[in-house]
Amino acid sequence: MSSVRRKPARALLCLVLALSVAAVFLLSSSAVFAETNPENNTSVIDSHLEVSGITERIDGYVNLSKDMEMRTISLQKDANDNNYTGKIEVNIESSDLYHDAYQLYKKKYEKKRVGLKYYRNLVMFNKDKKFPTIDYKLTLPDGVTVATKDVQCDVSTTKTISKVELPTAEQRPDQVSLHFYLGNWDDYAGFFKKVGEEQNQRGHAIHIVIPFTATAKAVESKDSIIKGNGSCSLWKYGSVINDIQLVNITSSNTWTLNAEATK
Repeated sequence: MSSVRRKPARALLCLVLALSVAAVFLLSSSAVFAETNPENNTSVIDSHLEVSGITERIDGYVNLSKDMEMRTISLQKDANDNNYTGKIEVNIESSDLYHDAYQLYKKKYEKKRVGLKYYRNLVMFNKDKKFPTIDYKLTLPDGVTVATKDVQCDVSTTKTISKVELPTAEQRPDQVSLHFYLGNWDDYAGFFKKVGEEQNQRGHAIHIVIPFTATAKAVESKDSIIKGNGSCSLWKYGSVINDIQLVNITSSNTWTLNAEATK
């Protein structure tokens, strides 16, 4: 039963996320900063996964760092105090995010059975039977802060994300945590039906805007590092087998924020 979840999960985290999901900036996402070429329809996600153990759990990671395009970060110098205001803005296309997972699902798992049950009918869960999510946290360098109330995320054009939990006022001003809810308590058949309807199309994007302020020292330093960490952890629950982790995909990335990179 684990096999079905494993491949869907690939799509899931590749959100990355990421949204992330954002340089998130990744997740955000950053990996998705580069657009997929519609002519060859190849994925822009650099992912590395492997199957391990009796349960065939999918372990792996998604590398977003090399795909981060600094042009998504804008900076403007304040003439009065020599500091900066800026924002990280990203559009993540659904067709890019789930491309590889969808192809694998259609090819290997849509019609695969375990006993009398189809893999496609397994329901997606986080740990402790919680709603399946992609989680991404961005940590900013010293001298850079985010007004959490100003963080925006629009998922209205895609059916694959039903809700986004934005940062709360209680969170640290140098961190941004985003939680993306996958589908609507779907089994994999239901979730990938949504994914399939948006494949080979543009205009089903996750749009993220993260405004920030930065001191001149932070922007001009070559040691100002943005850190991004994402995860997608999916589990199986049911009448026969419970509390089995099927997917464990992570993403750990760093980017340098400085004035040179914004030119």
